[in-house]
Amino acid sequence: VDMVVAISQGVEAALLAGGVPLTRIRRIPSGIETARFLPNEQIRQQLRTALGIAPHDIMVLTVGALTERKGHGILFSAASMLQERGARLRYVICGEGSLRPHLEAQVRTLGLQAAVHFPGFTSNVPDYLSAADIFVHVPLWEGLGVAVIEALATGLPVVASRVGGIPELIDDQETGLLVPSQDTAALAVAIERLVHDPQCAKTLGTKGQAFVQAQFDVSVMAQANESLYNELLARPRS
Repeated sequence: VDMVVAISQGVEAALLAGGVPLTRIRRIPSGIETARFLPNEQIRQQLRTALGIAPHDIMVLTVGALTERKGHGILFSAASMLQERGARLRYVICGEGSLRPHLEAQVRTLGLQAAVHFPGFTSNVPDYLSAADIFVHVPLWEGLGVAVIEALATGLPVVASRVGGIPELIDDQETGLLVPSQDTAALAVAIERLVHDPQCAKTLGTKGQAFVQAQFDVSVMAQANESLYNELLARPRS
């Protein structure tokens, strides 16, 4: 091929390691329709009522397939630690997958049944983001992390693993909080910080939203791809 598009530095590194020449790689991050993810207060109230989450409750949301790679078990372990410290948070786990029975069993073992809700696969992710207060994404590895982009576009404070392309989305302490991969204690501390410091959570959400709107809107991605196509078409053919 003439060119390979890499959606993150991590993917670019993998391509280089696989033998693709740097001259045939162009990094163009994935983009989303950021306007679709602007928060909606009416939907927030309706969905929280449907989920049985009171206005004063803190709702922690994660979105992703229920597989080992997505790290849900790490979140539940952190939730158990927080519950032992007296934090009464609500966790909504959007997604479906083969690991669901195991994760539900873990929730029961940890005594988190009243705190964790599994709505399954959902096509209305923007609604759940509007209803949430904190977004957590702690995969073991990740190419970029579109779920993180969507959460940032909503203006949510995000806690995520420092893996793959995620550090390209989150400037730690500026547009979100990064934690080491599979570090349950660090995850618990980060969530606790956002719960106890709402001003910090608001600031992170505002900065993250502005960053994503400027850098990861689908229009930015489309323009970059269009420029690449035109560049390739303009090259003389041998």
